[in-house]
Amino acid sequence: LWIMSFDGSKTQLAASTLQEVTSPNERRKFTCELLANCSNSQAEYESLILGLKISLAKNTKSVETMRDS
Repeated sequence: LWIMSFDGSKTQLAASTLQEVTSPNERRKFTCELLANCSNSQAEYESLILGLKISLAKNTKSVETMRDS
């Protein structure tokens, strides 16, 4: 079972995302700066989408998601 924690944040200057993907054998953190002007909620959804894309790229069969907000 893979576990993905995610969070998105927005300031007046930028928006960014953080994903942490954990498996029994591996733990990885990913960050991404969003170029589009968006709300904090949109940044969180983008973080979820990016985390799921990372999980798919690693051929995971099952992912549990946890939002950090």
